Amino acid sequence: MVQASRLRRPAAALAVVLPMFAAVAAHGDNIVMRNGLVYRGAVQQDNTLVYIFDGLKQVVIRDSKIAKRVPDSSFNNKEVFKLEQPLVQHAGVMPREAFDIKASPWNDRGRRSFEYASARSTRPVSMEQAIYEMGPFLVKIRGVDGFWQDGRLATSQVPREVVLGILAKVQRDNQNERRRVASFLIQSEWYAEARRELDALLRDFPDDPSLRDTVKNVQAYVSQLESTQLMPSSKSGGRPSSTARSPRG
Repeated sequence: MVQASRLRRPAAALAVVLPMFAAVAAHGDNIVMRNGLVYRGAVQQDNTLVYIFDGLKQVVIRDSKIAKRVPDSSFNNKEVFKLEQPLVQHAGVMPREAFDIKASPWNDRGRRSFEYASARSTRPVSMEQAIYEMGPFLVKIRGVDGFWQDGRLATSQVPREVVLGILAKVQRDNQNERRRVASFLIQSEWYAEARRELDALLRDFPDDPSLRDTVKNVQAYVSQLESTQLMPSSKSGGRPSSTARSPRG
């Protein structure tokens, strides 16, 4: 059975991560361009070229186009859930090219059927793929009964009901895991779902006064974030789609 398992690093409680929530909408360093666009991600520079990687795609720009750079340490503080996805095939060689790709919808276990054609094979290659790591902005996938190593997709490409179903499999009586689910939802900017999870925390752990105070504060902040999200914007900010390099999915 697929389960959203515990992280190998210590899980942060809401009371600890609450000061970080002010920056969850910006999941990396903020690169503000002279034309008003904002890029977010891990940043490296080589002479006049600046590389911005958000975990899924890499953008390359010239430093002369940048108005300012605002450091944001929250890029390394995203909630990530590991999924137990046992492999049938552990080794192999990634294809140099893949075309005629066919993929089924993700099921409630975080799996899908996947097929592609390659110059190395006279017949289509078929396998089952599985999500083995899930964060608020990207998921990592790999082949289960065929070799496909460390593919990446934006979390938004996985139906929300599938993501929520996986999150619902955490231990419901584990307060730390439930807090991490709430943090994940806030970082994903799924504020309606986050509010429901925070309400459920209060119902399921009614005898913890410190949790109640913390959740009330977070609920107020989520309401502010949701109001900001709904405000019309005159500039095209957020996550630009133009990229110079993109890893395979």
